[in-house]
Amino acid sequence: MNESGKAAQEMYMDVLPEHQLPSLNFTQEESDVISRCDVNIATVVKEYAQKWLFGKADVDATWDEYMKKMNSMGLQDLIGAYTSAYERMR
Repeated sequence: MNESGKAAQEMYMDVLPEHQLPSLNFTQEESDVISRCDVNIATVVKEYAQKWLFGKADVDATWDEYMKKMNSMGLQDLIGAYTSAYERMR
């Protein structure tokens, strides 16, 4: 974590100490998966959230399409990378 991240984390330590998320240390392979998948998946999440929130699409009617798109972009690989890092930390 860089200095800005540490400063931000410290700023909230007194406010929500019981809700802090652990810092995860990723292997190079996990970092590669995150780099490859994270931005594309975040874009799809934002795209569909906007459609749903502004009434441009029905959540129920487009959910399967949304999940298919997310999975095609490596969602399961991304979940696996975070899960592996979390399991090592525990």
